[in-house]
Amino acid sequence: MAIESLLPKSIRSRYALKLLGGALLIGLLITAITATTVVDVTNSVRDEQLRSMETNAELEANALAQWIEGNQQTVRALSSHRGLDPSAPGETAAVLAREREALSAEVATLSVVERSPATFSEGTDEQILASTEPSYVGRSLSVTDVNWKPTVGFNFNSTDEVILSWVYTDETEALVAVASPTPDGDHVLVGEYRTDVQAESFTSVIDGTKTQVLGGFTAFVLFDENETNVITPYEGDRANTTIGNRILDTDPGAELNGSVLTEHSVKGYHSVPGEAVDWVVVKEAPRQNALAVSESIRGDLTTLVGITLLGFLLIGVVIQRGPIRSIQRLARQADDIADGELTVEIEDEGREDEIGDLQTAFRNTKAYIETIASQADALSRQAFDDDAFAAAIPGRIGTAMADMRGDLRRFIDELETERQRYSTLVEQSKDGIAVVQGESFVFVNERLADITGYSREELVGMSYAAVVVEEDLAGAREQAQRVLTDRNPADQYVHDIETKAGQRRRIEATGSKISHDGEPAVLINARDITERQRREQRLTVFNRLLRHNFRNRLDVIKGHAERLADRTEGDHAETVLTAADRLATLGTRARRIDQLVARDPNPTTVDVVAVVDGLVESVAAAESETTIETALPATAELRTDVETLRTALVSPLENAVKYADSTVQVSVTSTPAGCRVVISDDGPGIPAAELDSLAAGTETDLQHGRGLGLWQLKWGVDALNGDLAFETDNGTTVRIELPALGDNSGERNADADSDAGTDDSGPATTINDNSTDGSNDSKNDTDNEA
Repeated sequence: MAIESLLPKSIRSRYALKLLGGALLIGLLITAITATTVVDVTNSVRDEQLRSMETNAELEANALAQWIEGNQQTVRALSSHRGLDPSAPGETAAVLAREREALSAEVATLSVVERSPATFSEGTDEQILASTEPSYVGRSLSVTDVNWKPTVGFNFNSTDEVILSWVYTDETEALVAVASPTPDGDHVLVGEYRTDVQAESFTSVIDGTKTQVLGGFTAFVLFDENETNVITPYEGDRANTTIGNRILDTDPGAELNGSVLTEHSVKGYHSVPGEAVDWVVVKEAPRQNALAVSESIRGDLTTLVGITLLGFLLIGVVIQRGPIRSIQRLARQADDIADGELTVEIEDEGREDEIGDLQTAFRNTKAYIETIASQADALSRQAFDDDAFAAAIPGRIGTAMADMRGDLRRFIDELETERQRYSTLVEQSKDGIAVVQGESFVFVNERLADITGYSREELVGMSYAAVVVEEDLAGAREQAQRVLTDRNPADQYVHDIETKAGQRRRIEATGSKISHDGEPAVLINARDITERQRREQRLTVFNRLLRHNFRNRLDVIKGHAERLADRTEGDHAETVLTAADRLATLGTRARRIDQLVARDPNPTTVDVVAVVDGLVESVAAAESETTIETALPATAELRTDVETLRTALVSPLENAVKYADSTVQVSVTSTPAGCRVVISDDGPGIPAAELDSLAAGTETDLQHGRGLGLWQLKWGVDALNGDLAFETDNGTTVRIELPALGDNSGERNADADSDAGTDDSGPATTINDNSTDGSNDSKNDTDNEA
């Protein structure tokens, strides 16, 4: 303020003049600073570019060192590949080809070469045994034109050593070779790498920069981006260049780095790190490009001074037109819109400048937000065809709103479809389904109405206590409470109900906790097992009668038949005795199978070899005319039920020995899942009808087996959770796959099907027979307990 008072009144009263005066002073100050800055910047840019070129050369050198090291590691690893077998050149060539395909394009060839470790070699006479280049195979290593370093040659101090060749050329490209011995020490894996591929990865930040790699011994250009500049003198005469002289005057293994500024170029160089590498990377950029930034800065700073002065003048003009007030008014209106007040009106002052554009943009933004709000409101009401959607919303928000509209409509449609599908599943279920809340039914399906005899309308709202018989009601309530409180409810609960007609039915039910209308409820699946229970009772009675009365009557028949045989002549009595013996054996086997199916497995650690060996000895003692060949390991332990295992294996063993022409083969093999038992014979083969009956899982008038031997085998394997397969092409081969049983193996597979006795149940096991159609001629008579 004190400085302003020193100004004339005519200047103090005009803000534009004050701005102009200030601008002139600032312009003079900027001009002085600019002149000083130009000089400093020019020197700084020159030094920085020299350092930058040296740094770039160092980076390229490090990259080359990493490239060489990576290639050495690759060749070292491949030389130990198990697939490299010099005695099998064809297979070795295939392995090399696969590995070559897996590597980058810079790998030209991979070859396995013979080696004489005891003699010094220059790497020319060794024979190539296998290669990715077929023309190399059988020829000497010199065909590759590899130029090995004279100080090293083609020699290795150990099988872990890797050597690097000099850069050399074949007829078309520059290459470098990497070699490493194979583990046997008598062969070497040689990989040829294209240097021009690596040269393509050279990078530079300055236009026109040229990158070259020179040899540390010769100062020749080994390779660069230009494939024609290979093994050529550096800049025509290496001895007359600064970098060439430094390379020739320095030991090849010493580190070499620096930068050079010439009349036409800026150069940086750096040696490639590594004991086995004698390369020097040279970066050369045109001077006019490298130092162009200093010229650009000089011109830019001059332009900046002029623009700054002009800018002060323009600012004064703009301020005088009063845009600040319009901007402040728009700011207040924008704040109102941000607070959700969309009724704010943004006036159109008729301005055609940036302020007018800003006002128009604010009006468009307000309309944009109003459209989004109206469409969001329509989506919240699920009014997908509302008129609000007629207005298009541009940009990502419009796309998002359209996607949200489509996704929400599709989601609601899918929910409705899923609801209908679930309703169909519930209504078509063969089980009665109900939802109980409190003690009343709030939902039932048609099947539950059929079971109880009530209509669905009668059941909904009815207490389940009116359906469950009184003696089971307490248990049913306790089970429902266990489900609701998650206190380990039973998987299945059996109780009796009384139908509307007064009939008593037995129900097998399961319950699970669900939420219905926001409140906990119990979902009940009920299955009518009345008829199944009656069938089980009948089977129990029939089984008892067959086990006792059948055996007693057979004893009577046999006694009378023996007396008749003593008193009469002919075969009739003997036929009766034979038939009675077969029936007795059949009854014994039926009781054995019944015990097998009825008992729960008791898994223990069993030596399957010992069990099979014992069964083979007992069967062989009874049948001495058949040779039994075994292929058994020392032991094959398996966690399984030993009694069920013996019962299952004895039937195929007896069958094989009885019907084999001459030989039975038995083998036991351990598998990842457990154990495999294979029993083969050279007999006529099991008839297809027998296997069809077994695969069908039932006996019918048109398709049935004539004995229990195969069923004993099948049910025994099923009880052990195993798999069974037959092959009948040449004789009979029975394959039995047995897994290890867990501690809960007593829960039989059949228990999972609570309707195993109903009409709609399918066979429990599928028998895999690959040739049931090819051996219908004859086979073991299963009526004789095959």
